[in-house]
Amino acid sequence: MFSFTDVIYYILFTTALILSFMAAKENFRGLNYLRILLVVGLVSELIVDAMDHFTEYPNLFYYIYIPFEFIILSLFFKKSTDNKLLKTVILYSISAYSVIVIGIISYHSVSDYPGIIYNIGCTFILIWAVTMLFTFEVKNGLTLIKLPFFWICTGLIILYSGVFFYNSVYNYLLEEQTDLAKRLRILVNLNLNYLFYIIWSYAFICSIRLKKYSIQ
Repeated sequence: MFSFTDVIYYILFTTALILSFMAAKENFRGLNYLRILLVVGLVSELIVDAMDHFTEYPNLFYYIYIPFEFIILSLFFKKSTDNKLLKTVILYSISAYSVIVIGIISYHSVSDYPGIIYNIGCTFILIWAVTMLFTFEVKNGLTLIKLPFFWICTGLIILYSGVFFYNSVYNYLLEEQTDLAKRLRILVNLNLNYLFYIIWSYAFICSIRLKKYSIQ
């Protein structure tokens, strides 16, 4: 049922999940949101893999999970900032995104991978991650690369930047050049996810080692 690449993917995913529960909440604002995301994400991937083998609509569950992922990450960024304007914008973006998703689903076949829905969410999350990296302040004289929050944002920027361009052509290739689409999934999507979960694992390790710090 699982290929070797899938096994590596689940090992890295599970490692990040375990480390998230070892990370310290007192130096990691919004950590519970990331824990929820990883738990639900792992279960979702297993469900999708099962649906891929036993149903004709393996992408159906993504129409539930991808909006959920966007909302959880948005709430994480809202929790991670004290900027009232940014908090308000993030809240409004959740409402706007929800309306857009409902509209797309109403006129879109759920048999296709929801690349458009994912890309819209990617755009918002990339904006939050980049904005936060350029605006948050570190106290206690810590270096940037020791901060869990820096690595969380870096992982999201790398993953979503790559996924954005990958999703733009995936559905087309899946219909016109199926073999190429499958190879790209391994070369692009899986490798991006490998790197993403390694970076997030390191972020949680930084939190485990780090004494309490504060960001603003």
